[in-house]
Amino acid sequence: MREFGNEPGTEDAIRRLLGAATGNPDLVTTTTDLITSRARTRLPVLSSSADEDFWQATATGCASTLRSAWHALLAGEPIANAAPPPETVRWTTQLVHRGIDLSILLRIYQIGQAAVLEVCEHVASEIGPGDGTQGRVIGAVARYTSAYVDAVCEQLTEQYVNERAHWQAGTAARRAELTRALLDGWRPTSAAPTSAALGYDLTRRHLACILWTESNSPVPEDAAATLARRLSADRVLTVPVSDQMRWAWVSGERIEVSVDSMERIEGCRVAAGQLERGIEGFVQSHRQAAAARRVATTLAPYDRFGVVSYTQTALISLLIRDLDAATSFTALELGGLAENDDGTARLRSTLCAYFEEGQNLARTARRLDVHHNTISYRLHKAEELLGHPVQNRRLELEVALHLSGLLQSE
Repeated sequence: MREFGNEPGTEDAIRRLLGAATGNPDLVTTTTDLITSRARTRLPVLSSSADEDFWQATATGCASTLRSAWHALLAGEPIANAAPPPETVRWTTQLVHRGIDLSILLRIYQIGQAAVLEVCEHVASEIGPGDGTQGRVIGAVARYTSAYVDAVCEQLTEQYVNERAHWQAGTAARRAELTRALLDGWRPTSAAPTSAALGYDLTRRHLACILWTESNSPVPEDAAATLARRLSADRVLTVPVSDQMRWAWVSGERIEVSVDSMERIEGCRVAAGQLERGIEGFVQSHRQAAAARRVATTLAPYDRFGVVSYTQTALISLLIRDLDAATSFTALELGGLAENDDGTARLRSTLCAYFEEGQNLARTARRLDVHHNTISYRLHKAEELLGHPVQNRRLELEVALHLSGLLQSE
C-alpha cells in the first residue's frame, strides 16, 4: 500500500477509509446506485437494448467490483494481481449477447471511477483529520483506482472480444443451419421464433441474391449491405457459404428493383431472384437466384454481366437445366445448320431476325441492311441444311437457334 502514500498517517487513514467502505454495505449500495443512475442518464444509447434485467446485472457487477477493489487496496494487493470478479465477467458476456458495444463497457467504468472518488472524498471528510491527510488519501485512492480500472478493463476487453468472436461464430452457424433447413423443405409452425433466431423477418417481401467472386479474392464484407441500400431495403440477412460466396436476402415494404439499383457491385458478381413474400418466397427467390447464377457461370455471353437477374434468365435457366440434353436437342433440331463456321452462323442469325420480324422479308432485309433477295437466298440455304421448311417445327427451331447462340459461345 505504501506505493500509494508514504506520508505519515496516510496509510492509517487509507485503512480507516477502506475499513469504513468495506464494512458498510449501505455505502456499496449507495455507490452502485450512483453509478447505475448516471449510466442510465449519460448513455441514452442503451435505451433500446437495456431492460431492468440488464440494469440489475450492471448493479451486481458494480457492487462486486467495488468490494473487490476496496478489499484489494486494503490488503495491499499489487495491481498486477487485479482481476475482474465473476459477476463482472458474466455482465461483460451479457453485453455481447445484447449487441452492446465495447465502448459502453469502458464508459461505465469511467463513470464508476468518478463516482468512487466522490464517495471516498465524502467518507474521508468524515473520518480523517484536517491536516492535509485527506488530500493525500484521496490522491492515493485515485491513483490506485485508475490503475485498477485500467488493469480490469484490459482483461474485460479481451473477454468481450473473445466472447463476441465465439458468439458471432455460433450465431452465424445457427443462422446457416436454419437457412439451409428452410431451403431443404423444413417449415416452422410459426415464423416468429425462426425470424428472431435469424434476426430477419421471414413474413416480409424478399429478394434473394447470391454474391460470388471468380478468383481467390473474398466477397467484400459490405457487398450485401451496399446492395440493400441501393434497393431501399431495410433488412439484410447474409449466410457465408465460403470466402468466395455468400447467400443474401434483402427485404422491405418499399424495396425497389430497377436497372440502377441492380448495377454491378464492386468486387463481386451478383445473381438475383425475384421479389417474393413469406417463407415460401424466401425459398423460391433463392432458387431463382441460384438458377440465374447457373446461367451466368455456364454460358459465356453472360460473363460480362456483373449482375444477372432471374427475370433476364428464367427461360434460359429452364432450357439448360440439363445441359447435355439442351446440347443434344440443339444439334438434332438444327442438323447441318448447327455447324460453327461463319457462313452457317450468318444463316442462323438471318433466320433469327426473320422470325423476330414476323417472317416478313422486307422488314428483315431492312433490319440486316441487305436486299430482300439476299434474305430469300439465305432462307433457302437454311432450309436445305435443316431438311425441311422453316415454318415446320417453328417453336422448336426458334428455341434451338437461341440455344445455339449461347452454347457455341462457350
